Amino acid sequence: MDHVYLEPNGIAPPPEPYSHAVRCGDTLYIAGQVAFDESNEVVGVGDPRAQAKRVWHNIRLSVEAAGGTLAYVVKITIFINDVC
Repeated sequence: MDHVYLEPNGIAPPPEPYSHAVRCGDTLYIAGQVAFDESNEVVGVGDPRAQAKRVWHNIRLSVEAAGGTLAYVVKITIFINDVC
């Protein structure tokens, strides 16, 4: 199966050797997203709401780079560092 590595506009290229998203056929796999802006700076230090908004912004950019919308997202896994 063909696969396409995507580097969406508006998300800084990762410092590690991986892609933000990989499209395999009709399925898009998005790497774990964090609250980094297009300059690789943390957004919303100490503000979980601002960080969550940025993460969803990055997810949206990744999905749109593959030609979709957030309406196509069917599964999300969330890891939380501290819930207190």
